[in-house]
Amino acid sequence: MLSGLQKKSIVCFILFLFIMFSSITYADDNVTYDKKVYMVIINRLSLYDIDYMNNLKTIIDDGSIGLMNTRGVNGYKGAEGYITINASSKAYSSYDTATFFNLDKEVQSIYERRTGKSAKAYNIANIEINRLNSINNNKNYNSVIGALGDNLHNSSHKTAVFGNSDTADSFIRTNCLIGMDSNGLLDFGNIDDILTSDNSYPFGLKTDFNKMLSEIKDKKTDASFFVIETGDLNRLSYYSSNLSDDVFFEKRKIILRDIDEFIGKLMKEVIDNKSMLMVVSPNSPEDRIDNSKLSPLVIWDGGEHKGMLTSGTTRRIGIVANIDIAPTITNYINADNNFFVGHVITTAVTNDKTTFINHLNNRTNMVSRLRAPYLNFYSILVIAIIILGIFAMFMKGIFINRITRTIKSLLLLILTLPLVFLLIAVFDLTNSYAFFIVSFLMTVGILIVLRFIKNNNKIITLLTITYLALVIDLLLGGNLLKYSVLSYDPIIGARYFGIGNELVGIILPAMVFLTTFYMERTKGNKFFLLLLPLTVFCVSHPNLGANVGGTISVLFASIIFLLEFLKIKIDLKKSILIGIIVLLFILVIGIIDIYINPNPTHLGRTLMEIINNGPMSIVSIILRKIQMNIKLIRSSIWSKVLLTTVLAEVFMILGCKKQITRIIQNNRIFLIGLISVLIGNIIGLLVNDSGVLLAAISNTYLLAILMYYSLEDMTEI
Repeated sequence: MLSGLQKKSIVCFILFLFIMFSSITYADDNVTYDKKVYMVIINRLSLYDIDYMNNLKTIIDDGSIGLMNTRGVNGYKGAEGYITINASSKAYSSYDTATFFNLDKEVQSIYERRTGKSAKAYNIANIEINRLNSINNNKNYNSVIGALGDNLHNSSHKTAVFGNSDTADSFIRTNCLIGMDSNGLLDFGNIDDILTSDNSYPFGLKTDFNKMLSEIKDKKTDASFFVIETGDLNRLSYYSSNLSDDVFFEKRKIILRDIDEFIGKLMKEVIDNKSMLMVVSPNSPEDRIDNSKLSPLVIWDGGEHKGMLTSGTTRRIGIVANIDIAPTITNYINADNNFFVGHVITTAVTNDKTTFINHLNNRTNMVSRLRAPYLNFYSILVIAIIILGIFAMFMKGIFINRITRTIKSLLLLILTLPLVFLLIAVFDLTNSYAFFIVSFLMTVGILIVLRFIKNNNKIITLLTITYLALVIDLLLGGNLLKYSVLSYDPIIGARYFGIGNELVGIILPAMVFLTTFYMERTKGNKFFLLLLPLTVFCVSHPNLGANVGGTISVLFASIIFLLEFLKIKIDLKKSILIGIIVLLFILVIGIIDIYINPNPTHLGRTLMEIINNGPMSIVSIILRKIQMNIKLIRSSIWSKVLLTTVLAEVFMILGCKKQITRIIQNNRIFLIGLISVLIGNIIGLLVNDSGVLLAAISNTYLLAILMYYSLEDMTEI
């Protein structure tokens, strides 16, 4: 029998062995991770280029494809497209702040002298990391630089980068921005000695794919995340001004085939079923090939998922954002995912990926191209018609009836065009000329139909159709909103789903004036007050409108309408109470968003940011909204529309008192509607980062309706 002391000794010895072997097995330096992510960068790639890449087409057939928004902070080209993939959100960068080198004694000395940090355990460093951090400090996006690299390193994963886009006289190593951590460091790779001379290639330089493939194979067991810059397509772009179109296109085909051959070898010799391959173009496609700002993104994960790429950021089948790349990588290899505002990319099944993605690309780009000219035309038209209307208000003579009829028809045109811009999406057009013809015919058709409707019913008919179209489309998933020139643009990337501020500027006055008119027609039937909460629900719900600023505007307008209708005097105390009610409502919607959505919307993420970072983060949000509004006021034509409508309202109040007084005396609820919309406009201007758009469009509706009925009153006298 063993004594008590012997038993204790044996137990202690077993525990010692267990602890010793556990520490050996799980020490960070000896961990092996099966899952790998290989990111092949083919910068400036377009959908059309894929026709020359048979290996890539095979990968697409067995994997997934989508379009990626490539926008950084300032645009779609350059280093910002790279750094944004790695950062927590959109970030600032330039080629000068991406000065990466393989570490030798000199580079290591420079890095450690500048940063005060050791780089001995790493192979690549950015000697300008302090400048990179400096230009991102105190910026509006509060972006965490190197968030992807930090999450990988904190989870004991190693990173490796190969290749560059160097030219004959410059270092271009922006690919390293994707894999580095917040200290600008990478574990493995070769970015200094990876090119070979070839006089037939741009700058006489060519990526040595055989050497790169060999070095990747050597590091396969050491790293979890590989960034592989093919480089030659980038060099061709920098060199393109020296080439004729024929020579440019011929060299591009050769380069694409080289890259495709390399991808084929990579798939055959390196990548297995436990690996994810990403083919990424951080910048938008080459201008000579495709004027799209969306670049193709291909993901293969062993054939497990096949279809079209989508994410919680966009909620659009076939479109993802560059900020979705990093969380997708960390999710796949089970690393930390701290700080990211993007969402994991998933797949949706479609019948024909190639047809779908090409149609989506063509339609999205057409709407994006037409958005500015159509809205500029609409804005100029609004300004011109309002000025003509103001002159008509003060004109007298035998032709006054004919003039007022013309102005009233033009005011109806102002209210008709937004409806046309929404309903035209039904036709699934991809041709600009067809878009113009159909929109023109729709506008003429609606105006002709209105001629057969009584004067006092024209406005209410237009508002009813517009309001129902917006609400029904929101309830059915917003398919019309996605392709309206008056809606958000996924290429700009400020919003991908829900209802944008432009259309909130329509639904707000439509809600109020429809409630006004229907209650007036039914002698105060309170049933139509239901339009107010219905609109608030549609604009605020995270799975419908998902517009925070729009919700605040619509909610304020609704509360003011109810208080005025119930003849409750609004004083300072009640104003504060209204603010508290709105704040609590937004808070509740935000909490619901967090708990019901696996991928919370902007409101839910903002609320989580405030919870995690404290109330001071609210200040940066407010400053960003103010700066955006100031920018729009300075540069946007909508600021001129807003100014014109405000001045026109002042002229009408001062010069048309009799007409306005008679309208209000005949319909007290109409005055309530005017006040409610006006306050909603002011709130919308203040709380939205593009509040100028909301206020300008909503004020256009208010003024057009007020002017229409004032001119109607003049002709009846």
